[in-house]
Amino acid sequence: MTNKPAPGINKITLVIVGLLVAMVFIVPLLIIPFKFTVSPSSNYGFNNIIAVLLMLVTLLAALILYLRFYRKEDDFAVVKNMFSPATGEQLKVKHLYIVSALYLLVIAFFYILGADYGYGEANYFLLRVDRIGMGQVPYQDFEYAYGLLLLYIPVVISKVFHLSTPNAYYLAFALFNCLGLYLLYYVVNYFKISSTAKRHLFYSLALCSLPFFLGVNYTMLRFVTPIACLLLINNLLTREYKNNTYAAVTVSVVSFAVVMLNFGISIEVGIAVALSVGSYFYFSFVFNKNIQSLVIAVIYTALIVLFSLFFSGNLILILKVFASGGNNFPVIPAPSILLYIISFLIINAILASFVIRKQLYFITFTLLAFNIIMLSGAFGRCDPGHIFWYGLGSFILLWAYLAHIGHRLYRWYKIAFIVIFTIGSTISGLFLYRGVFSSTLARYVASHPGVHDGVNDVLQMAHVNPEKPNAYINKYKPFANFGKIDQYPRIALPFDTEEELYLHILNKKKFVPGYYTGIFMNVYTPEQIAVKLAELKDAKHTYMIIPQSLYSFKPVHGDDEKKYISSLFLFPFFYTKKAYSEDLYTPVYNYLRSNYKVVEKYKDTYYLVERIAN
Repeated sequence: MTNKPAPGINKITLVIVGLLVAMVFIVPLLIIPFKFTVSPSSNYGFNNIIAVLLMLVTLLAALILYLRFYRKEDDFAVVKNMFSPATGEQLKVKHLYIVSALYLLVIAFFYILGADYGYGEANYFLLRVDRIGMGQVPYQDFEYAYGLLLLYIPVVISKVFHLSTPNAYYLAFALFNCLGLYLLYYVVNYFKISSTAKRHLFYSLALCSLPFFLGVNYTMLRFVTPIACLLLINNLLTREYKNNTYAAVTVSVVSFAVVMLNFGISIEVGIAVALSVGSYFYFSFVFNKNIQSLVIAVIYTALIVLFSLFFSGNLILILKVFASGGNNFPVIPAPSILLYIISFLIINAILASFVIRKQLYFITFTLLAFNIIMLSGAFGRCDPGHIFWYGLGSFILLWAYLAHIGHRLYRWYKIAFIVIFTIGSTISGLFLYRGVFSSTLARYVASHPGVHDGVNDVLQMAHVNPEKPNAYINKYKPFANFGKIDQYPRIALPFDTEEELYLHILNKKKFVPGYYTGIFMNVYTPEQIAVKLAELKDAKHTYMIIPQSLYSFKPVHGDDEKKYISSLFLFPFFYTKKAYSEDLYTPVYNYLRSNYKVVEKYKDTYYLVERIAN
């Protein structure tokens, strides 16, 4: 489309929106969090719930200002025309192949590096796949924060193809990533924008999510599937929709299936899709007196209710996990958060204006609802990576909208996004995982003597003293001797341990599983900490293997967290620390020291401890 001049920004708009956005950063510091959990937000007295509510107030103000100063008579037609895939230039499929090949190369690299078990986020899932192999049930027998498909597809692959758990997981991970890229390709092609704009959008988003961290929880599949599914239902409504019972049942069943698919991938995304789709049909009936919409809404709601009743026990556990909170960051004016706020306010104010004017269109309404619901996730653990994922709908829509109308700000928005997310978010993520990557690399070198010799040769040629690098590498040598571990009947592993030690105990059928796995992984609330403490007291085991650092732990109240947040957010962090929420773990440390004695030591890293008889 031809370039159109941007309307002048009214000074009133700048002042009002600017003040409200400032309040999003300031006011939550004045209202203590409603629940004290282990999180940076609790440490600095930042109330994330208040930040979300203020953001919604700011959106309301942006909506009023848009209707007052910027609305055009044809804006609904313009946006509706943007969703016209059949009439737009198509992104060539070769770009999908190129990015998919790049993803597979990255996955292959990490597979070679850590194929004996896992790396990064992968371990979270591998441990839980093993638990399913023990006959345990997610949510009920062990903590799990995502959708069941992400666990059970690797299980099915393992059984069907007789693969080890890691091999099945890596294969599933590759499939998830390729499918996610295909859905992104589908979404990008749905918009009526130039092929150049589509290419820039596709690559910018795809390169934000390179699979460096190997977790199926942070793949494009999890966050682009809901958008693709909403577009799919939109196609069904616009092309196949007829005013009869068969059409109503078809739309209802497809909508329900879409919700189940997303729920199977991600709990919170499934909830967001369910609410977005259901609310559209009810609003359509109220605004347009469309009986067909009411029929669809009733059938759809009945299916959701039946599902909820059938899985009521597990559903309550799932929602409890989803709503538990903790591990949030303060919302600060970092570049990633500022760009998200701008994107969220502009595109969703435009979409909300259509609802106010009773111009209901399925895709604009449901994407508006979806973006608003995902705000709570974005303003929770709001580092650049989470802002990108939870704000994906707003980012895609504003990019497409600016490209569609040929707005002069499109170029600047594109540059800002690439700098902040495609480049900045990747740097932030690599910083976050630098320790995991270096330890995994050291472990690979230590496990392959030929590679270790080659590293020493390179160090000598470079005139570098190999003493320090070798000391680091030797820390990660595989276990060669498990001592007297086989003489102990059952052993609990309530915290992280090295793969060889874990697998040895698992294969010897000595492993006593607990509900939570890892060093306080997803254990942030007082209630969750109480469960963790109860596991240590469990009469099912007398012996545990724990990291030495936990047995001898003493809290250190320093400023390292500020430096960490500054590096992660790529923005100076100067907030004053008001509390040390990590002290909530003190009862766990005290119980370990008071009720367990050291029996054996492994690699100067782990203790095998025995419960002291009372």
